[in-house]
Amino acid sequence: MTDRISTKLCFVKNFYKSAEDSEGYIRRKVDASISSKDFYAIYRLWCEENSLAPLKARSFSDAMVANAKKFNLEHCNNVTNSAGRRVWGFMGVEAVARPNINGFYDVSPCTYVPEEWQD
Repeated sequence: MTDRISTKLCFVKNFYKSAEDSEGYIRRKVDASISSKDFYAIYRLWCEENSLAPLKARSFSDAMVANAKKFNLEHCNNVTNSAGRRVWGFMGVEAVARPNINGFYDVSPCTYVPEEWQD
C-alpha cells in the first residue's frame, strides 16, 4: 500500500515539475487559481501527450493536496469556476493549457462529414 502511495506522489511531482517547466500546461502565479476539475483535465492532457496512464481523479487530487505546500499552493474552496460557483481548487497556479476549450470532449474540431450526409 505504501509503495502505491509513494508511486502516486512521485508521479504527481513529475507532472507538476514537467508541466511547469514546459510552460505549456500550468504557470505559478500568486494571485491566480484553478479548480480541481480543471487541474485534473490539464493533468490528463499532459498524460495523454506523454503516453502515460493517468491516475484517477481522486488519487490525483489527494496527491496534489498532500504536496500543496511543496509546490507553494493552497488547497481551498474559495476558487470560482467558469460558471461562477465556488468550488474546491488551488491558489497559486493558473492554467496555460485549455484542454476542453471548445466544450466538446473526445471530438475533433475538424471532423470530416461527407457531402452526401450534409443537409
